[in-house]
Amino acid sequence: IRNANPDGSVGPTQPLRADLNDQMVVSFQRDDQTASTCVRLKDGAQSGTSYCDP
Repeated sequence: IRNANPDGSVGPTQPLRADLNDQMVVSFQRDDQTASTCVRLKDGAQSGTSYCDP
């Protein structure tokens, strides 16, 4: 991903191999600031508060 879209969204990204319960850290860097979040792949909706908790 090179730039954010005008609405602030990003993507699309290249596909990657992952399985259920895998964790991925997604980071975005802008100027001198980096924001990251962890995502655990699971069936159903992602929790809004426990991103990589079991």
